[in-house]
Amino acid sequence: MSERRVLFLDLADVEARQNVVQAVCEAEKHPNNPVLPLGDHHEWDSLQARPWEGRTVLYDEEERLFKCWYAGKDVGVERWWNTGYAISDDGVHWDKPQLGLHEYRGRSDNNICLRGWGPVVKDVEEDDPARRFKMIVKGPPRARMIRAGYSPDGIHWTEEAQIDLPEWDGGAPDIVALIKDEQEADASRRWKMIWQAVLPNNKHGPERVRVKHIAFGSDLERLTASADNPVLHPNDSTEQENHYLMLAPYAGQYVMAYEYGWYVPNGTGRFGMYCADIRLAVSRDGEHFSRVQTHQPLIRRGVRGDWDSGSLVIADKLVEHNDRLY
Repeated sequence: MSERRVLFLDLADVEARQNVVQAVCEAEKHPNNPVLPLGDHHEWDSLQARPWEGRTVLYDEEERLFKCWYAGKDVGVERWWNTGYAISDDGVHWDKPQLGLHEYRGRSDNNICLRGWGPVVKDVEEDDPARRFKMIVKGPPRARMIRAGYSPDGIHWTEEAQIDLPEWDGGAPDIVALIKDEQEADASRRWKMIWQAVLPNNKHGPERVRVKHIAFGSDLERLTASADNPVLHPNDSTEQENHYLMLAPYAGQYVMAYEYGWYVPNGTGRFGMYCADIRLAVSRDGEHFSRVQTHQPLIRRGVRGDWDSGSLVIADKLVEHNDRLY
């Protein structure tokens, strides 16, 4: 018998079936959620601490720590975000170390590690210790320019080459996910990046909606967009909108956990209240994805009154640690 792990997500390995149905097994929520607390009212992340612009949680095998790069914002009316850095022994109890790198309201006793934001990769195969951590950066100080960021420790960052794909038309799109794909045999496709553009909508709601595109490269500075983009479009399914997603090479396939969004027509805002949960898609080649039981959430919203009863956002990476998936 083969020892190959079979996921049964696209059912391509199933020769026949009778009296069985495919169902999505929902993820279990930790009872201590939310585990990353907001800052105090005088701190930079007093309003938001979320995997939105800052996108990554990973487990550092060398240091035996969970590490998080997240987006934070205060209660002011200005539209801005910084990237905060947090660490944890168990993924549940998090510490925000005082880094002393960037000032907020005249003080540097905070955990801000970068004024910009983006997804992070720890590249254990990198020979240059100053480039062990890598990020595709958007935001200040060059707001309209996407660039490569490098760090020896995930805390102290140096920004280098501009990253500019022809498909961006000189713009700076939101970078949704960045991975180094260790199961990819083709070295020219080892690095994978997903970004989002906007295209016309075919449902009620906004005229244009966010659509996901993918690019491949031998490193994060040499990326080429897929000729078959987009990889995820709300027009192809029943959701009205999606923003961010997780991309994970896993068991020879590619698992995508994506934000499935819809508008509730309750008189809030232009189209109603935006709601979202997390649903599942899968691919055999990392480029062409199919949704899995689109009516079944992988991560369900909380019930009314819970802290997560509105819309859910997911970080860009899967964490596999001690036989558990986070």
